[in-house]
Amino acid sequence: MSQKDIKKNKCFYIILHGAVILSIFSFAGYTCIGRHLQTNSPLFEPLVFLLNRHWWSAFVLLIYCLLKDKKIIFPEKKDIGRIFICGASGISAMGLLFLYGLRATTATNAACITPFAPCLTFVLAVLCKYEPIRYTKSFLLRVFGVIIGCVGALVTTIGHERTEIRISLVGKQPRLSNLPTFVGDIAIVLSCLNIAIYLLISKELVKKYKPIWLTTWIMFSGATFTLFVTFLSLLAAGGSWSGWSKWHIDKAFVVEEIYATLFASVLAYALRVWAIKYLNATTVAMYYCLDPPATALIAAIFLGESLHFNQFVGAVLIIIGMYFTIKFGEKKESPDEIDITDETECIQIKEIELI
Repeated sequence: MSQKDIKKNKCFYIILHGAVILSIFSFAGYTCIGRHLQTNSPLFEPLVFLLNRHWWSAFVLLIYCLLKDKKIIFPEKKDIGRIFICGASGISAMGLLFLYGLRATTATNAACITPFAPCLTFVLAVLCKYEPIRYTKSFLLRVFGVIIGCVGALVTTIGHERTEIRISLVGKQPRLSNLPTFVGDIAIVLSCLNIAIYLLISKELVKKYKPIWLTTWIMFSGATFTLFVTFLSLLAAGGSWSGWSKWHIDKAFVVEEIYATLFASVLAYALRVWAIKYLNATTVAMYYCLDPPATALIAAIFLGESLHFNQFVGAVLIIIGMYFTIKFGEKKESPDEIDITDETECIQIKEIELI
């Protein structure tokens, strides 16, 4: 490979990782907007928030794809089930579990649990053989990176006790006193598990489809699942939610809806699916650890919130963890590093040496 090609590849991978970072900051900005804008609208069902966000995002993506390709590219029938699971888990169930989990636990607990999404992604990737497991130096250093990154994200949340949190387009989430805290904690853990499932399935699907079209069909799948859950919720509530007649659209709702649709959904998910085509699912999941420090940074710049020492420490730990995860997770292992306990591996290595 020529120096020109090496330089070109380096630029590509800088852009690749920059795209994932941009997706994280897009979502972090979405959280900060929710803190900044004030609204007089009463609390309404989180399902309404998700339903609006998912369907608008799906249609925006579809319009963009039609303008770009001048035709509709449908997925193969055998992949429809996987696409639906991907959308239902990573788009709908993840958001629903997180929002309703907050109503049974505290915002602090949720913030501490969420960073463990990369750990769950890594474990699932190894158990399901999406990513190889070989007890080499590179593998162990990668495990070390995942753990350090998750610990760093956890450190950034220490010392910021909150009994409630304002969710964009939803309002302050009241705690459900009739449910124990651990129920909400379990919901948040399941939310992280759905993120892992979404990343691993989309990693396999993006090998066959264009990232932007795959993102579109995943978003439509998530929107459809949210619609189904909304229908069930309405039936359980007797046909209407309490306070629904008092709810109204105000300026804050419109601003947050536009940002949530264009940046926190369309841009963030499209960039993430594109990046996962070239990166491991665990690597992309590690960027979720950047969400707490990214939110703190944006809040400090635009909202005047103060930064704390633990946030700097956490950010440093996250960067160290990501360095090890990316360096030893993305590079190809040399034959000397491979644990040749498997007979098939031995035969393949011998064939390479003969060639």
